[in-house]
Amino acid sequence: MGLLLIACDLRRAGLTADDLLLYGLRRFCGRDTLPAIARASGGKPFFPQCPEIHFNLSHSGPFLLLGLADTPVGVDIEVVRPRRPSLPRFALTQEEYALFCQNGGGWKEFYLLWTVKEAYCKYTGDGLSRPSRLVVPDDIPRKPFSDGTFCAAAVCDSLERGSQLCWISPTPDGGAGIEDKISRACPQIRQTKPNGPGSSAASGRTLK
Repeated sequence: MGLLLIACDLRRAGLTADDLLLYGLRRFCGRDTLPAIARASGGKPFFPQCPEIHFNLSHSGPFLLLGLADTPVGVDIEVVRPRRPSLPRFALTQEEYALFCQNGGGWKEFYLLWTVKEAYCKYTGDGLSRPSRLVVPDDIPRKPFSDGTFCAAAVCDSLERGSQLCWISPTPDGGAGIEDKISRACPQIRQTKPNGPGSSAASGRTLK
């Protein structure tokens, strides 16, 4: 099973993407150090010393999404916000645009489709070099999801057992260490979710 972590307001807690990555590695495989990171020709980051661990990161607004797995993984997250009205028709394929309209034509519906495209590009390692009208093959597992209001995201992977999704919203805590801050913010997986940016809840569910 893979691990997906969505962190909100890390900067307010004095934390960085590397801090979340190290925390994720501890939960995913018990590592206590962050391996060296390199980038493939398409820009995808990887651990050259730990090729059995795959990861991917995406950032938008206050949200940071981390995906960890033992097979290739690509993730994308976007803050749900209005854009120019012509964007959905330009960025989506004809079939996707029809689905977008069928589902209500709102910005959340657009981002749920768009994040799948970006997650797929990151899954393959091609990055954003592909055109916006990219068609994601039907046989590629894709898992779009949303918090319902503030963000939309997607993961592409080949995990048969799915990925555990955990929401984390750490809060500033004086002189506490990085691991202490995040551990206290997410001491265990609970079946609730944060109420949006600034909340301090942690939650978990399985995406399949």
